[in-house]
Amino acid sequence: MVKNPITYEINTRTWIKHFGPGAKLDAVPLSYWKKLKEKGVDYVWLMGVWQTTPASIEAHCFHPDLVGVYDSISKNWKREDIYGSPYAVEDYIVADYLGTSEDLRKVRDTLHQLEMGLILDFIPNHFNAHSELVNTNPEVFIEVDEDQAKEDPHTYYQSGTRYFAHGKDPYFPAWTDTVQVNYMEKDAHDFMCQRLMEVAELCDGVRCDMAMLMLPDIFARTWQHAVTGDRYKGDFWKKTIAKIKKANPGFLFIAEAYWDTQWHLQQLGFDYTYDKHLLDLLKRGAIQEIENHLNAEIEYQTKCVRFIENHDEDRSLSELGEAKSRAASVIMSTIPGMKLYYDGQWEGRRKRQPVQMGTDFGEGKCVCSLYQSLAALQSKKVLCACQSQHYVALLKSVGTDFMKNCDWRRLPVPGEYHAILAWECYDQENRIVIVVNYSPENRQATIEVPDYHGGPVRDILNNLVPAPITYEEGKILLSLPGYKSTVLSIKGQN
Repeated sequence: MVKNPITYEINTRTWIKHFGPGAKLDAVPLSYWKKLKEKGVDYVWLMGVWQTTPASIEAHCFHPDLVGVYDSISKNWKREDIYGSPYAVEDYIVADYLGTSEDLRKVRDTLHQLEMGLILDFIPNHFNAHSELVNTNPEVFIEVDEDQAKEDPHTYYQSGTRYFAHGKDPYFPAWTDTVQVNYMEKDAHDFMCQRLMEVAELCDGVRCDMAMLMLPDIFARTWQHAVTGDRYKGDFWKKTIAKIKKANPGFLFIAEAYWDTQWHLQQLGFDYTYDKHLLDLLKRGAIQEIENHLNAEIEYQTKCVRFIENHDEDRSLSELGEAKSRAASVIMSTIPGMKLYYDGQWEGRRKRQPVQMGTDFGEGKCVCSLYQSLAALQSKKVLCACQSQHYVALLKSVGTDFMKNCDWRRLPVPGEYHAILAWECYDQENRIVIVVNYSPENRQATIEVPDYHGGPVRDILNNLVPAPITYEEGKILLSLPGYKSTVLSIKGQN
C-alpha cells in the first residue's frame, strides 16, 4: 500500500454504457483498466453498483426540483433514463444491469493483476424506503407509532401496517426515499456488520456514505425524540472496522465525513476521511486559511482524501473556472493523502449529472485551437483540450512511485506573498518543489529551499528545461502568472 494513493471514481451506471448497448461489467476491456494504471491509479471506486428498488423511482425521483435538474442536463431525457438514487439501495446485491457478484469479482481480480484495488460503496445509515428488508428485518429500522408518524409525515412513513423513519442527518429534512437504520439496537449493529462482511468479499475497500451519522452522540442527537427505552452503547465503527480488518488485512475504510468529525473517525480505524474543508477554501481563494489547514499534523493529513470534484460536488471547471481549477488540481495532487479524481475530470466535463440519472447525455466539446491536435493524441472523450493537456502533464508529475511514497513539508515564503503556496516532496535521493500562485495576478516570490546549493532544475509540469528561476543560496526566486503552478525537479539535492 502506497502512502499517497490515487483513487479514480466512476459513475458505474452511466460509464458502463460507453462499452456498448446492454454492456455489463464483463464487457469492459483490459485495455481500459491498463490505461488507468498507466496514469498512476491505485484504486478504482465503482460508485453505484448496488441494486435499487424499482418501486421507489416513480414515488421519489420525479419531484419538480429533480425534473428541473434533469432538464438542465438534457431536454431529451426519458423516464427510463432515471434509475433511482444509488444511495437508497434495496440491498447489497449487484444491480442486474451491471451483471452479477461474480462479474464484480472478476473486475477486482483484473485490477489485482494490474496492482490496483477496487473500492465500493457502503451506505450504513439507511436502505431504500421500499426495500423488502423493511418486511423481513423490521427490527433493524427505527419504528414509531401512528400518532408520531402523523405529527411529522415528512420524517416518517407507513409501510404496510407499520410506521418507520426515513433516513436523515440532524441538520436537514429526511431523505424520503430511504428508511433509517436504528443504531440504538444491537441487532442493527450485527445486521450491518454482516452486510459489510459480505461486501468486503467483493472488494478491497469501502467508501462509507455519511460515516459520521453512526457516531453515538450524533445519532442520539438526531433520533432521541424517536427512540425510547434502553439504548445500546456500542460504537459501530470501532468494533466493525476491527472485525473486518482482522478478517481482511489491508482492507481500506474511507469515510465521507463532515462537521469536524474526521480526526475522531480516523482514531476509530478509518484509513482516510474526506477533506471537504480544503475544497471550500479553494473555492473562496482563502490563501491564509489554506496555509493554516495544511499546517495540521502530518499523521492527520496523510489520512485525508483530497478532491476538487466528485459525484456530490459541481464539476471543478464550472465551479472554479479553467485557470483556477488547474491551480486547485495541482494543490490537491501534491499534498499528503489520498487523491480522488472523478471520471470526466481529466477530460474537462463541466456538467454534474444527478446520481439518479442512468444515461450519460454527453457534453459539447471545446473549440479552442488545441482541440483538434490534442484529440488526435487522446481519445474521443476529450471535451476541453486545455484541461486534458494539463492533466496529462500533471499525472506524469504526480502519478509516480516517488510522489506516492515521498515525505512532505511546507516551504517558507518570506514577505507578504498572500497568494503563493509552496512545499516540497522528497526522499533520500530526490526532491520536488511545488509552487502555486493561487491568485489571478502575476506574482513574484522567494521560496526558501533548505540545503539547496544550486544545480539543475527542471519544471516537469510545464516541461521547461531549465526552469525559469534564479538562485540564491538556499532560495529560489521566480515569477508566476495568475493561477499558474510549477513543479520543480531538483537533481542531486536532499
